[in-house]
Amino acid sequence: MVLAWQTMIFATQLLAVQAQQMPCSRFSGEQQCPEGAQEMQDALGQNAGGESLMQAKKSIVADTDDAVTEDSLTGNMSVELQLPSFPVDRSVYIRSKAYPELYLSVRRSTQGEPAKLEKCDKTKKLPGCMWKIEPSLTTKDHYYLRTSDTEQTLHNTHYALGQRATLYPCRAGNFPNCQWSLQKTTSGYYKIKISGKHFFMTAPDEKNPSVTTQLCNQEPPPPECLWQVEQAACYATAGTRVQEEGETVFTVSPMLNLISCEEKCATTVNCNSFTQCAPEGKQGGRCEGKDRVVPVGDLHGATKPDSHCKTYMEVLCP
Repeated sequence: MVLAWQTMIFATQLLAVQAQQMPCSRFSGEQQCPEGAQEMQDALGQNAGGESLMQAKKSIVADTDDAVTEDSLTGNMSVELQLPSFPVDRSVYIRSKAYPELYLSVRRSTQGEPAKLEKCDKTKKLPGCMWKIEPSLTTKDHYYLRTSDTEQTLHNTHYALGQRATLYPCRAGNFPNCQWSLQKTTSGYYKIKISGKHFFMTAPDEKNPSVTTQLCNQEPPPPECLWQVEQAACYATAGTRVQEEGETVFTVSPMLNLISCEEKCATTVNCNSFTQCAPEGKQGGRCEGKDRVVPVGDLHGATKPDSHCKTYMEVLCP
């Protein structure tokens, strides 16, 4: 019984994260939701029997140790989700507070490669500079830090204090030294803690040229223990297809969803915008990355007469 409900909880959490990462775009006071966003949000309110998960008067609170609670009148069970404050399943940059111009990175996405701090030219979209924060399916509120181009993830070597953070194929098993929690501080930065121990990811210093784990038990935490998480790219649309799109740098067909298209553009060199076409259109469900930087004015200017395709431009992330 508990295992079944744990499975349901993790599945619901993942759906909620995906729904959160599919925001509606706002232009001229209007709100437009990308395909799938509304369906995802609707699905979160339904259980397998078609009943609302929020009908129960008692709920599982995400930040407590309660397992499952049941409404004494209806027998319905519910989950109250507390979504993370950082991007999940999205390409991100992780910046050190101690060295604001440097980012958490690896030079090669291979097993054993140590994490260091490097300058990252965001226009080059180097895979060693970007990470994906992916939820653990076994440990609550913990995540894998995966390289953007491989299945290698960052782990605390030997699960020991002071050891380097290096790459390892952690998905091969349930290893606690591969799973991290991101603890937001009052300053807005995060402390990144390894599962099961009070070891925190720490920026290099004169003694340690690589990223390591340290206690970081001072208050306030020293800058070496604090990190900023920045989504690699964000996009918006006015619901139209611009006349001048630029050259195509990639094509995804069939397109899984809007997020997959955004992620492809965010990690592809020279991709500055993309065209997304719905399955019912002449071109079918597809996504085409474009090299043109689309000005906001173009979204309201000359457009192509295509009701099934939309241009998405890169915008500043909130």
